[in-house]
Amino acid sequence: EQTIYGADVRWRPTERTVLEALGERRFFGTGWRLRFDHRMPRLAWSLAAGRDVATFPQAFLTLPPTDNVATLLNAAFTTRFPDEAERNRVVADLIARQGLPASLATETTLFSQRASILTSRTATVVLLGVRNSLALSAFASKREELPDSIFALVPTGAGNVKQQGASLTLSHQLTPLAAVNVTAAHTRVQGIGVDEGPESEQTSARFQLTRQLGPRSSGYVGARRQRFKSNEVVGVARDARESAAFVGLSHRF
Repeated sequence: EQTIYGADVRWRPTERTVLEALGERRFFGTGWRLRFDHRMPRLAWSLAAGRDVATFPQAFLTLPPTDNVATLLNAAFTTRFPDEAERNRVVADLIARQGLPASLATETTLFSQRASILTSRTATVVLLGVRNSLALSAFASKREELPDSIFALVPTGAGNVKQQGASLTLSHQLTPLAAVNVTAAHTRVQGIGVDEGPESEQTSARFQLTRQLGPRSSGYVGARRQRFKSNEVVGVARDARESAAFVGLSHRF
């Protein structure tokens, strides 16, 4: 039997700013979560950090965030478009018209039958201009195996690892109906502690030209380049490269 105690605070000094903080004393030490969101008419940014226990069932049933760009754009447009339905439509139109990705770099979920302590930090920023838009995301995390876990001696893969990554996307409106988008991303995964040694890196770049064909339709063409490097072979080659071109049509019902 164990007693958990802590505090949860939410402070909203203005309608544009929110600060949330949580701290708890638990069996593994201190668990905590901190989040700060702020928005302006053309700028929205979010900072988050935390420390908590991560388990295989929890990771397996939890989807990674895939809409951080839309969420920040939605926050930036809150004052100009108070109606939520209209605001969601405006955000969807902007993403489609400028070819913005729905998500930026986030931590890769690693599945392991072990209980771990996960410490993470993330930052996301979206800046909107008259003809230019910029979105930036960066993250860092460290996963450390619980020393007294019942799975500590089970060889189920690396349980001690740290990740860092960042991605940047820039969109420019060429004409009222056409826009060009460039996105670059880089992530790095390293084993730490008793799992020190394995290391991998992934870099990608994408170029896309989007043209609006109708109120709800758009066409796009582009190219991408990806590279993966690893110092450990696990059934695949140490290095892999991909070059591809793509074309598509998008329609929102």
